[in-house]
Amino acid sequence: MEESNIYDLFYSGQLDLFIIEGENQLRKNDRDVALWTHLAIAYHDQAFYEGHEAIFNVIQEKMIPYFQKALAIEPENETTLYHMLNYVLDNQATLAQIGRPKLHITEANKTLFIDYAKKLIASPNMAGYGYNYLTNIYESIQDETALLPVLEDAINYVRETFKNEREAKDHNFSIFWMKKIYLLDRTKQINASNISDIVEADFKHFISSNEMNYVDLAEIAYENKAIDLALQILLKLIKGENAAVHIHRELVKWHTRFEEFIAEGYEHPDVFYYQLIIERNYSEEIGIPLDYYYLHALKLIDAYPDSYVGYHFAAA
Repeated sequence: MEESNIYDLFYSGQLDLFIIEGENQLRKNDRDVALWTHLAIAYHDQAFYEGHEAIFNVIQEKMIPYFQKALAIEPENETTLYHMLNYVLDNQATLAQIGRPKLHITEANKTLFIDYAKKLIASPNMAGYGYNYLTNIYESIQDETALLPVLEDAINYVRETFKNEREAKDHNFSIFWMKKIYLLDRTKQINASNISDIVEADFKHFISSNEMNYVDLAEIAYENKAIDLALQILLKLIKGENAAVHIHRELVKWHTRFEEFIAEGYEHPDVFYYQLIIERNYSEEIGIPLDYYYLHALKLIDAYPDSYVGYHFAAA
């Protein structure tokens, strides 16, 4: 069968026939990088509905060897490098999430996969993927010493590459930046005040659909006694959906904390806005009457007549 017709089989989903014809073709020409790569993917797709553990076995027995056959011919092939790392890391992460952890990347072969990721980083068109895969590799093998400089490099790459694209820059920056903050907080590689300084300096660029990221950042600020920063983070959080019950609990927990701070003399103008909006939306969770926020707003008008907050909620 002609090579073009072989790929028609692949893209039309006739995987069994594609594998038969592809294997026959490789017996005639084992230097076909594209065919080695497509066959690896075909074996994956053939096993897709058999479950993640079956896919693990296919990756081990077929995909990694076939990708490596391709890379032995073209070590810098971007497509093969991308697919190798993408399938391996995705399957490994999925198995960890469902409580059946199995490792494709181990102490014995980690150098090889790190090299694959670094080759992608060296490619101008694929560097973003390379940084993502390299950080995932270091996370999976728990090499936190190597992870931090890679995260720093990734953040600098994003800032430079997307300097004229605000939305893309903030999105990609946030992924690596949040990993960096979690790492610094977990490992205590810098002192407490410095991590608060890092959060405060860069938080304006942070965006995430995972609301627990904001909760965690507020906790880090709280632990380091940066209450103004925690308030800033929470004010951004309350602009989100806040549909999950566990987020409601966190918002109410912070209402209680701020009550204690206010009793001790804390008077940041935005803290009253936070308190009132939580009282209005979560009165049942707090255990207060429905009109408590309105009466509270009237008291704030008397106490702080120059602040807009009391008027805003009393009028609402």
